[in-house]
Amino acid sequence: EDIKKVLARLLENGNYAQAVSLTEAINVKDDEGRYLLARAYFRLRQYREAIKILSGISLTEGKYLLAQSLVRVKEKEAFYKLIDELAREGKKDLFSLHILAAEMKRREGDYASAGAMLQSMLDLYPEKKEEITWSQAWLNIRQKRFRDAEKILTGLTSSSSNNRDKYFFWLAKVKKYQGQ
Repeated sequence: EDIKKVLARLLENGNYAQAVSLTEAINVKDDEGRYLLARAYFRLRQYREAIKILSGISLTEGKYLLAQSLVRVKEKEAFYKLIDELAREGKKDLFSLHILAAEMKRREGDYASAGAMLQSMLDLYPEKKEEITWSQAWLNIRQKRFRDAEKILTGLTSSSSNNRDKYFFWLAKVKKYQGQ
């Protein structure tokens, strides 16, 4: 337990190489120790080492770091598979990874998958409805489906959100694109 505190302190202070040396010297096997070692490798940009260590880890933080590492080494299919697995498990604390997966699909031109991901996220994260709905509007804008985007943005502008100005701006842009 004291070793983990030392490791955490080394990581906080940016002494990643020392954290790796210490962790390897004492051969930490539990999930928390493996996560700390993987964090050090991640910070050293040795993502493949981090992936090896994080495979099979049960900690939520470890799953998050594994997903980030997979993205960094461009292992998109493994990343999508992990996101699907987390969604099936009902992991509610990895919203940013789910939104990233949908955005990656959109950038790849796989609009149908991106839209399906966003739609399924509404069930998984009802408390994030506004952010997901904005992502759906953005997906429609990028696809030049301006009528659909207009409908979504109109709904967003009627909310009492702090982002209403952004929604009004994009609603005006969408109407301009439609020649209105």
